[in-house]
Order: sequence, then structure tokens, then C-alpha cells
Amino acid sequence: TQGDASRRNQVIREPALRRRLMAERAIFWFDSERMLLGQAQTGPRSILEFSGNSPELMAFRLFLRAEGRGLSLAEIHRARSPHEFREERHGSALRMFLSRLRQELKKIGIELTYERTVGRYRLRPRLPLYWIRARANKTPATIAQNTSREEALLKRIAMEGFVETSVLCTEFGLSRKTLHPTLRALVDAGRIQLVRRGPTSGYRLGQRAVARASRRRAVKRVG
Repeated sequence: TQGDASRRNQVIREPALRRRLMAERAIFWFDSERMLLGQAQTGPRSILEFSGNSPELMAFRLFLRAEGRGLSLAEIHRARSPHEFREERHGSALRMFLSRLRQELKKIGIELTYERTVGRYRLRPRLPLYWIRARANKTPATIAQNTSREEALLKRIAMEGFVETSVLCTEFGLSRKTLHPTLRALVDAGRIQLVRRGPTSGYRLGQRAVARASRRRAVKRVG
């Protein structure tokens, strides 16, 4: 749940979740389905679906993780590109991108606001926003049973545009010291990139992995 610490990290069984969906005036984000569901008290539901690994999906997840802190243009740029952010080169395109994202989120009842005094963008849901993550069968632990640790990490990082190091340690049940050599090897191979954001750090797919995924999609379209 965003904005209500007392209700975070709850485990809700499916029947109870269905009742909550029907009873509450709220916005629900289904992370694995990449879908936003707006549930007002009256009128039809509003649905917004993101395509897999789209820039809009990546940006929305970044904003969710940032919560009330918000994001600057430079932080959004670092999650999208390995190049240093330069206002004169990247600012205009990023603002156009955020304007498109703002129009999409508005349909579901979420405002994307900009605070000029601090230079940060923030999500402002008009209703409570619930972040729902399914307890899928393919957790990092089960993926690791069939693949190497490197491949398991790649699969996990590919699920989102950016994953914090602390999240990887928690989900894989390993310390930073244990996980570091594998992450370092993936960085050296160009398969992932280390991203630093102030006191936090995390990883996103590297250019080689992105190019490989693009080639696979192109082959599927041709086939």
C-alpha cells in the first residue's frame, strides 16, 4: 500500500482481495500483470495496461518505489540511459515523455505533478493506491533451481527497469557480500549496469542484454 505504512506487506488471499476490490474506492496496481485498476464508488472501472518493458512501465515503477520522495529528471534519465544527463540535450525529450505518461495516468485517477521549487516529479493518486504483488510460482528461489545464479539475477532484473541491491539481497536470501561477485561479473560482461542514486544503488539490464532481447523480438515478428 502506498501512503499507509500500517497496511504494507500484507498477505491477502484471493477471496479477501476480490472483496476489497469490490468494496473500496481505491486504485490497484497489479505488478505482475502490469495493470492499473481504478475502482470508484460509482461509474465504470478504469483500466490502464502497460506493455512489457515499455519506458512508461519502467518510469511508473520508479515513481512507485520513490513514493513521496519523487524523482528528478536526472534520476529518471539514469534509469533509461547510461549517458550523463544534460539538460540541454535530454531535458526536452524527457518532459515530452513525462507529459505522455501524465495523460495516461490521469485516466486512472493519478496526477503526475511537478514541484518547481525542488525540481521533482511526484505521483498524486486521488484515491488510496494499493501495490499488489502476486506470490508467483516463479520466485527468484525457484528460478535459481533450474538456472545459474547469474541467469536468475538477469531474469529478476528484467522484470523491472531497475531493481535496488537491497531488494535483490532480500529476495534471494543472500548478503551483499555473497551476491556482489555475481553482480560484478554480470556488470563486467555488459549484461547489467550498476546505477547509483544517492545513498541507494541498484541494477538495470546492460546494453548487451537489451540488444539481445530486441533481436529475439525481431525474430519472433519475422517468424
